[in-house]
Amino acid sequence: MRVCKLFAFLSLVGGVCGHSLPSHAQLSSELVRWKWAALRESGTPEAAVAELCREIDARYLKLGWKKSRCSEFPFQIFGWSVENRPLIFYKAPTTQVTNKLSLLQCGIHGDEVTAVPMCLMMLGEVFDGKKVLPEGLGFIVQPLLNPDGFLAPTVQRPNANGVDLNRNFTTSEWEKQALKYWADKDKKDPRKFPGERSSSEPEVHAIVDFIEQYKPQKIISIHTPLGFLELDSRGDKDTVRRAKFLAINMVHNAKNLNFISYGIWPGSLGNYAGVHLKIPVYTMELPPGTSLKSKMRHWDYYGFSLWRAIQFDLETGTFRED
Repeated sequence: MRVCKLFAFLSLVGGVCGHSLPSHAQLSSELVRWKWAALRESGTPEAAVAELCREIDARYLKLGWKKSRCSEFPFQIFGWSVENRPLIFYKAPTTQVTNKLSLLQCGIHGDEVTAVPMCLMMLGEVFDGKKVLPEGLGFIVQPLLNPDGFLAPTVQRPNANGVDLNRNFTTSEWEKQALKYWADKDKKDPRKFPGERSSSEPEVHAIVDFIEQYKPQKIISIHTPLGFLELDSRGDKDTVRRAKFLAINMVHNAKNLNFISYGIWPGSLGNYAGVHLKIPVYTMELPPGTSLKSKMRHWDYYGFSLWRAIQFDLETGTFRED
């Protein structure tokens, strides 16, 4: 009887005691959710962050990279994923006294693995004293917006519900166009499924709440592997002009990066924040490559460009030096 109840508890339907044995993948997924649910409910955020960093290090090693420095940074939690992993951020100490905030985001697509090190290496530069945030500017890093995708047995673009988080934000045309775009332009690629309804995913809810709380001056979102920079920006003429000036400067300070217009997608972060909230969103698409050499080359080619973007004050249209 106890065995039957165990199978029922695991939601294993049919077969043994009226329930079938799970596949290895199903069992692994359930165990992951139980582990993270226990950590979430324990009320010890430090333990949840430490375990997330341990999993990130394991993924790094599996990719053939050296361990990350994730555990060195004082991350806070701003939300939870489908599988109850913490969504983490680092806030520079000066951030609380300024509204001139740059928000650097990585890892919204779990299979774009070299995006994540860009955020963590930027933090490493700050903590090592190689980069000093100019007075009066704020800086927040969200290094891994889709931990379930990045840490899945095989890395995947969508989250654990199979939803592309960068197609799930609520935008004015989402209800009429999101699924149509997915069918027509994405040929119903399951990796790019926008969800059955907008803002259906806990990760998206957390990101939206965070942006509404901190109201960043600009958002820089790191992706791979298309090799370009795109700007989504709306507002008055001077605001758009200053935002475009920064984009041109970012390309100038990078290597092999073109400034293009990729287009607006229903439910994308660029659409939600850049168009509807009028917060300029800079999407930096790194070139292909997941090797250790590629990871380090990406930092060499684009790290300085990112830092210059953080130094730029969109309100005045000037760079604030270290």
